[in-house]
Amino acid sequence: MCLNLFGGALHARFDALGDDRDAEAALDVLRYAVFLTSDGNIHAGGYLNNFGHALHSRFVRFGELQDIHEAISTLRRAVAISHSDPPTKAMFLSSLGLSLQSRHDVLLGVEDLNGALAAHEEALQLTPDNHPSKAARLSAFVASLHHRFNLRNDIRIIDLAIRLQQQAIDLTPPNDVSLPTRLCSLGLALFRRFDRLKEISDIDASIAVLEQAVNACLETSPEKGPTMCNLANSFFYRYRRTFNSADADAAVQIYRRAVDLIPEGHIFRAGGLMGLGNALNQRFKSSKEPADLDEAADTLRKAILLLPEKHSKKPACTTNLAIVLQSRFIRSGERHDIDKAVDLLRQAISLVPPFHPERTALLFTLGESLRLQYYNRLITEDQALEIANIFLDAAKQDTGDVRVRIKALVYCSTIVDTLFPDFPAREGLYEMFFQLLPRLVWLGAKLRRRFDELSELRSSLSMLSSAVAFAISSGNLPLAVEWFEHGRGLVYGQILALRTQLDDLRTVNLELADELQEVSAQLASLSSSSDSELSITSSAAVLSYSAHSTQERQGQVHRQLADAYYSLVQKARSIAGFEDFLRPRRFNQLQNASRASPIILLNLTSDRCDALVLTPTRLAGADIVHVPLPLMNLSVAKNMRKALVTALQEYGISARGSVRSGARQIDNMRTVLRLLWQRIVQPILSAIEGILYDVATDSLPHVTWCAMGPLAFLPFHAAGIYAPNDSYSPKVFDFVISSYTPNLTALLKTSLQKIVPIVRPRVLVISQSATPGQAPLPGAAREVAVLERHFPDPIHLSGGSATRERVLQAMDDAEWIHFACHAVQNTEEPTHSAFLLQDSKLSLLDIMSRSFTHADFAVLSACQTATGSSLLPEEAVHLAAGMLIAGYRNVVGTMWSIIDEDGPTLTESLYATLNGDSRKTAYALHSAVGTLREKVGEDAFTRWVPFIHLGG
Repeated sequence: MCLNLFGGALHARFDALGDDRDAEAALDVLRYAVFLTSDGNIHAGGYLNNFGHALHSRFVRFGELQDIHEAISTLRRAVAISHSDPPTKAMFLSSLGLSLQSRHDVLLGVEDLNGALAAHEEALQLTPDNHPSKAARLSAFVASLHHRFNLRNDIRIIDLAIRLQQQAIDLTPPNDVSLPTRLCSLGLALFRRFDRLKEISDIDASIAVLEQAVNACLETSPEKGPTMCNLANSFFYRYRRTFNSADADAAVQIYRRAVDLIPEGHIFRAGGLMGLGNALNQRFKSSKEPADLDEAADTLRKAILLLPEKHSKKPACTTNLAIVLQSRFIRSGERHDIDKAVDLLRQAISLVPPFHPERTALLFTLGESLRLQYYNRLITEDQALEIANIFLDAAKQDTGDVRVRIKALVYCSTIVDTLFPDFPAREGLYEMFFQLLPRLVWLGAKLRRRFDELSELRSSLSMLSSAVAFAISSGNLPLAVEWFEHGRGLVYGQILALRTQLDDLRTVNLELADELQEVSAQLASLSSSSDSELSITSSAAVLSYSAHSTQERQGQVHRQLADAYYSLVQKARSIAGFEDFLRPRRFNQLQNASRASPIILLNLTSDRCDALVLTPTRLAGADIVHVPLPLMNLSVAKNMRKALVTALQEYGISARGSVRSGARQIDNMRTVLRLLWQRIVQPILSAIEGILYDVATDSLPHVTWCAMGPLAFLPFHAAGIYAPNDSYSPKVFDFVISSYTPNLTALLKTSLQKIVPIVRPRVLVISQSATPGQAPLPGAAREVAVLERHFPDPIHLSGGSATRERVLQAMDDAEWIHFACHAVQNTEEPTHSAFLLQDSKLSLLDIMSRSFTHADFAVLSACQTATGSSLLPEEAVHLAAGMLIAGYRNVVGTMWSIIDEDGPTLTESLYATLNGDSRKTAYALHSAVGTLREKVGEDAFTRWVPFIHLGG
């Protein structure tokens, strides 16, 4: 017993002070104690546990595999002889779990990880809640959960880790020496969740918790350096998200201090050096200081030398050095840098097991390096096929980051489209793209975050238009229509799916339908709820959550509901006849959107533009008409949109009010509208002239436009020749009546239902003549007067009575709604686009998160209500589209700011023509805009062009 106590004391001093001589002496003494004790001795298990623990500590310090192998075999002996004593067995199981975890960290053996989790879980089950070791065993289990998350990338695992680690912290006294380590584990879990979900609140929380952990460490504690490394890493990743240079500088400074605190030769020093190298490389991207790059390369080389050959961090460290060499090649063009980067990446990939989550990023980085070689003519065109296959391999890694997989797929597709048009799996590339897209906008994330994901990956979403162009070139027009639809309005499609009526499912499985409906309702509510401000406070150095505790619980429930929803949907699809339940619609369903009139889909790529016209299903032989548009491509469309934006800026348009006008602005607008007519509208109308004749009745034929990319922001309804001295001056409104739709799905509800006109619609009027902080709107009162003439008893909320809550409540009861107020399109946060009310804002998020039972018709006589975001052209993130999502069948919106005095003119003509029947909205608005155009003149483009109809 004396030997065991003496060895334990030496080991404790080693843990505290890090003196290598204490580690060696402790092992010698403890080994001898074990040697002298038979397994039948009452103290044998404890001696074995102490000896195994000491071997584990030396392995952590020096990385010698023999130490960890011997530790595990020793600890297994300890567990085996402790079966009759639960508290003792729990202690030995915990030690065994730690050692198995450490071996997994180096060798990545799944058996070791599973064994560690099983040991920790059993140890927890044997440990009462009031036991002094409960917190330590919770933390040990969490450490293994971290590694399982790394392997599976399953958000449920890291959510569980956060819950359990918080429990461990709650059980830890304020001055406990283990508190910094437990805080560090929580900070690391929050970081990992940020890396998975990209929620900025998680990385902010991670930094706050890790700062507490660092402050709680004693200056002499061996844990201080590694804890600072984790803090620096969180600053580093926040910089990558926000590009705040202060975070990059903080990461570099903290890493430097951390490395200085970790002894030379210690395995943890490699992690600090690796982080420092990454931070320096990232800082170079903003500083452009070559010294940062050179130091990054030297630092990473030192880290690699410290790591044993089979250490689990070796691939990541090697890859990071390759990334630095990539950056240096881009700066200097030195071939040896990019050649060395490729060699290092191939070496790193060889060290990672197949289908490990890290493999996706490694393959993608190798593809990028080879791509650099190709574009700099350092490898041949024949070798480019290898690059395409490497990117394809990265995209196929099912456990990898979906963002990286989509980027890899786009790079592969670009190479194939350019160099290998006969690539055998070309259609499969596009099918994989459409399979991955829904995973990018996972239902477990807030609506805002889903839009952010699409915005951040917008350059990769060009593959959508390439896929449609490929299907058109292959002659498969129905597939082209399906792909066009499947890539548009992804988030809106999810919202509508959560509101799907489940009557058919109820007839075969009532319980499943009810459960799915309940989960869908809860999920819809949580998806659109506003995020609380994160607030983390500290009491006696113990972490406590205030607003974040509610946000944390809400977030975890939200993600659990998303998993439950997907599981229930899969269960429904297992029922005969429901195999396609809530799957993307096929063409035979989508074509019903064009039951009454043609729908024109416009696809755009860098080298072509095509129109696909869905002819009305009520006509015999309804089909798809393909109209090539050879004079249009992505570059031309971007220039047209830029010219339009420039013209509007020159007009001085910003908010509902007045504008200035001049010859230059008029000429610029004429040019845009002429090109729109000559290159797109006129060729399409000519191609479908016979169809338009067939659908025309006692008025002009009606068409609906649905455009992709920059075309989504152009006014097709105003295209034409406006030259004053030109005898031939055709305009689109002389030939057709135009409407718009964000996608086909938005039209299906009205197309498939028989809409009975409302005899006396309940009308809600929202007016704001004097919104605080905004220009007065005297025209709003005149619009109200117009409505009161047409509807004797409208519900009218104005001024202070038009609060956000009262407006939303009133919208539940009214079929028709008319807004006469200021509105704004938020270009940075599109879901925050809003109507400006007296007390606050009625945002897009407020509207689209609701489904109004009686909704039928809406007029948004406000500015920029159908402008949309250039970052998300395929999502139509604007107030008018939000009204469609909320249930309104017909919406009148504005493409840009309008003139206050024009509101009453348009309103009078619109409602006079409607005569209470919203089915006539497109025709009524066409007439009303014509009346306004006659009043203000054709050249007053900014006054009559912005008004558009959405829906059908």
